[in-house]
Amino acid sequence: RVKMIKDAIAHLDRLIQTESRKRQSSFEDIREEVKK
Repeated sequence: RVKMIKDAIAHLDRLIQTESRKRQSSFEDIREEVKK
């Protein structure tokens, strides 16, 4: 049972990391657009 919970948490962690990375890159894109 504990392993399942740990796996779920690790999975969520990965999702959050990829999401924040995506948001970060899109944020950078917006900043570049604003500079032009």
